[in-house]
Amino acid sequence: MVCTSVTFMPRFLYALATSFVCSANKGAYPKIVKDASSRKRHKVIMMEELFTDPRGIKGMLQSFRKVMEAVPRSDTIVYSGLPHTCTPVIEFLLYVLRDSGADMYYVPYTHLEEARSISLGDYSMEIGESADLQTKKVDVIILLGGLAMPNKCDVDEAKWMIDTIRSDDTVIIGVCFMNMFERAGWTDVIPFDYIENSEITTSVYGKEAG
Repeated sequence: MVCTSVTFMPRFLYALATSFVCSANKGAYPKIVKDASSRKRHKVIMMEELFTDPRGIKGMLQSFRKVMEAVPRSDTIVYSGLPHTCTPVIEFLLYVLRDSGADMYYVPYTHLEEARSISLGDYSMEIGESADLQTKKVDVIILLGGLAMPNKCDVDEAKWMIDTIRSDDTVIIGVCFMNMFERAGWTDVIPFDYIENSEITTSVYGKEAG
């Protein structure tokens, strides 16, 4: 079973969250606001739980759709994640945005120099030409939780990538399973606007031997 919840950190204290609260189980997600040039903590802001959707993959995709509908501008979208393990999740998200007309890019790990354009083809995600993102400011940055797994990507590298391609209005979204960003301490460093977390329960069935 997959159950998805979305948390939100209001920018400039505006209360966008009120239009999305769909769950009676309210929670708080700690967020540390950092100085851009240091790891020094300044103040703690609580992320508000917006809603929970227990409908498995469908709930995960519909939750992402709601988040993207709340984003003011999404003409350019960057997905950052691990090759192979994160790209299937990116393909799910691409399906949600298949009619958006946005320019979308994939950054393996946090390697901006390896960025490629991506699109949803007739059968699967298609990787296009190389893209120069190091001189570009984008509207939305989506980090996949695989980046935060042990020994995969340093959080400071992810922060550098974000700072390189973000503007003051860029929206930063984390999409993960099993609270990976919180467990890895990334919420202390990355200025997430939204985090979509899905909890997975796995059951295996089989015939008895004999």
